[in-house]
Amino acid sequence: MDLQLTNRVELPVELNVAIRKSVENTLSEIMDDYRKGNEFPRYMGKREASNYLQIAYGTLTKLVDEGKIPAKKIGTTYRFDRLKLDDFMATV
Repeated sequence: MDLQLTNRVELPVELNVAIRKSVENTLSEIMDDYRKGNEFPRYMGKREASNYLQIAYGTLTKLVDEGKIPAKKIGTTYRFDRLKLDDFMATV
C-alpha cells in the first residue's frame, strides 16, 4: 500500500524557530553528558533513577506514589529528569 500525504501544514516561523532551538538544546545537553562520560543520562527510568539516588527501587516507587519525588508518567512508564532529582536531593 502506498501512503501519500495530501495535506501540508505550515507552522509559523516563530514556532519553527522555537522547536528547532529546543531540539538543538536537548541534543547539546545529551552530547555534553556523553563527552563528560556521565554515567547517568539526563532522563532516566525507575531503575536508573533508584541507582542514581542510591535508594531501593521500592523506596523510589513509594516516593513517586506519594508525590514526593519529581517524575513524569508516560503511558505505563516513569521518566525522571536528573536535574530535577538533583534539586529534590538538595531540599531533603
